Amino acid sequence: MKNKFGLLAILFKVGPKILSLIVKSGKFILVGVSFAAYSYVYSWQFAVIILSMLIVHEYGHIWAMQRCGIKTKGIYLIPFVGGLAVSDGMAKSRWDEVYIAMMGPVFGLALSVLSLIVYYITANPLYAATASWMAMVNIFNLFPVTPLDGGRVLKSIALSIDTRVGIWYMFGALLLMLAAVVLLGLWTFMVLIIIGGLELYFEYSRYKMQKVLKELESKKHLYSESDAEFIGKLVDQHMDRTESLDNVGRVKSMVFYIAVLVALYLVMHLMSGEPGAAMAFEMLR
Repeated sequence: MKNKFGLLAILFKVGPKILSLIVKSGKFILVGVSFAAYSYVYSWQFAVIILSMLIVHEYGHIWAMQRCGIKTKGIYLIPFVGGLAVSDGMAKSRWDEVYIAMMGPVFGLALSVLSLIVYYITANPLYAATASWMAMVNIFNLFPVTPLDGGRVLKSIALSIDTRVGIWYMFGALLLMLAAVVLLGLWTFMVLIIIGGLELYFEYSRYKMQKVLKELESKKHLYSESDAEFIGKLVDQHMDRTESLDNVGRVKSMVFYIAVLVALYLVMHLMSGEPGAAMAFEMLR
């Protein structure tokens, strides 16, 4: 029995870290590949803007993680997809998860507004285009599909209602995203499907692990003293203590999400008549 539940405990503990271990070795290579890819398709100037925007966005996540007491491993860029802010720990509450997910788009919004201000000062259309494209990328990140930031926010809200609700939400959103990728031919975004599938698997594994732990805890008096002691230690170490959002927290999270989404859209709308910026607005529509 100890071997069986020991393996489950290991899966529960190390599963969410697998992705970070995969990408860790290629951190600096990914930066170079991303710059080369964007430069080849667009221009080196556009590549600089895109990479700067992605780094600022991901730094918003890193900044929030550190404020929540979570150790971080850094930022990883994925060509034509975006970036990842990788942590070395888990959030203590669903609100922390929402806060961490939202601070990427918030930092992106701040940079987009700064570009907007510079445009009004200089009348240089490059800054109008920059503001609009930055806003569009951050709006994309707020789509309610895991592993995008919007999906993480909605997932945290759903998990606070019930774990099964959260898992079904992740599954349904993933299916819709897969359908969009296939129907629209956006094969580059298959990497998001893969990451989202891994997150769904780990969340489901965590759910199953919690069921096993709760059942064992309720019946540990039926086992031998040594097995009961082992079960107690297992429960103490691996029981999910993540604090759920209450009704107020869920409303606050949704208001936060919608407010940032609307602010980003307004930036794009303000620049919709400017060359370069108009293209981003049309793509969004």
